[in-house]
Amino acid sequence: MSRVRDLVKRAGLPVNGPALAPERMLELMAVDKKAAKGKTRFVLLESMGRAALRSDVDEKTVRAAIVAAAR
Repeated sequence: MSRVRDLVKRAGLPVNGPALAPERMLELMAVDKKAAKGKTRFVLLESMGRAALRSDVDEKTVRAAIVAAAR
């Protein structure tokens, strides 16, 4: 993971998420263009070059990812 983070950083891209509380991030995600029928949907990579649109992601997992990205 640190190798990927280092590559992203060297490319001049952000490696940390915005400093927002998880609750606020979830609120913003609920009005994202991918949200539908009251569900937040995520684009997840299933394998190299293969993405899927999913709405069955556990909220605890999403909160943990938000907290980890803010570090």
